[in-house]
This record gives sequence, structure tokens and C-alpha cells, in this order.
Amino acid sequence: MRRISYVPVPSIHGRFGDGSIRRAMIVEPPNSTGEVAHMLELKLGGCILSDSRGQPACCLAPADPEDWTFAQYLPRSERKVWRTVTPIVLHGFNSDRRGTISLAKTERLLLRSFSMSGYGEDMIEGFAFQGAPWWPGTKHASAIRVPDHLSGYPRMHVEVRFRRGVRGPVLAGIGRHYGIGLFAAIIEG
Repeated sequence: MRRISYVPVPSIHGRFGDGSIRRAMIVEPPNSTGEVAHMLELKLGGCILSDSRGQPACCLAPADPEDWTFAQYLPRSERKVWRTVTPIVLHGFNSDRRGTISLAKTERLLLRSFSMSGYGEDMIEGFAFQGAPWWPGTKHASAIRVPDHLSGYPRMHVEVRFRRGVRGPVLAGIGRHYGIGLFAAIIEG
């Protein structure tokens, strides 16, 4: 099934690196032409969004190509290492009957999550995962609010190392279509 993802984009660097949402992306599947996103840009550009009280809150506009926040999610060059800003929600349970986390199950579930996002097992060199956030201003994996239908599944922050660099955006897990499982690139130096 091909879906459009509506992804809130937390600010993780610079003066406003507090994890707050000030931007959003519309993301097509990796093998798409970009036609749907382009049509949505034409149709929605300039639309005013309202807050929960019905008051105007912001205006939709295309991103500035020099925007520092978007550069973390859509770097100009390929990056090998990416870390979650919002945790991945796994496609199954990663513990044994005693409740102990299984590293092998976790890795299989992570590989499945990436495969469903268009990143085959042959593209992935390895993972690191934890409950604590990788980025300042973001939250522990268990503190991230998720829709009710995802609340029973394990979630974790993940670092993925690809064999070769990828451009992004990188999204994985069962919440990826609305921004849960969003990764930002690490600039290695």
C-alpha cells in the first residue's frame, strides 16, 4: 500500500533546539515521483491553519532550502548514520515470556520496520537502541504520546548505520506515516 506521510518536524538544533514542532513535511514513499507532494504544495500553499480554538495559527508555505531544521532531516548529501527524534514503534513484541528484552527479536523487528519503509536488510550495517532520547529537547521513548492503537507496542529510540549513505527523510516503524519513528542525520566528523 502506498501512503502519504504527514510528518511533524521537531526543532532539534540551533537557537530553537527544544523539540517543539514548528514545521511539517509531506512525504511520499521512497520510490515515488514526487507528483502527489507537488500537487499538494500547489493546492495547500498559503492555506491558514487554525489551532484547537479555531484561531489562525500559521500559514502553509514551501520550506526555505536553507532552513537549518529541515537540513537535519533532508541533508544535501547522503548520510550513513541516523538517529530517531521520535521513537520507533515496533511491529511486534520484543520480549520473551518472562518480560526480558530479546536482542535478536528486537533486531528482527527493526529490520522489518526498515524493510517496510523501503530500506532492505542489505542496506543496514547495524543498530543501537535505547529508551533515552538521542537529541536535546526530545523525550524518552515511553513519554512520547502515540495514538491508542499503537500504545501497547514497544517503542524505542534507534540509531541506524547504513552501509552506504542515504538522503532522507528516514522514517520507520508503524507510526511513520504521522511522524513517529522520524530520524535526523548525524554529521560525522
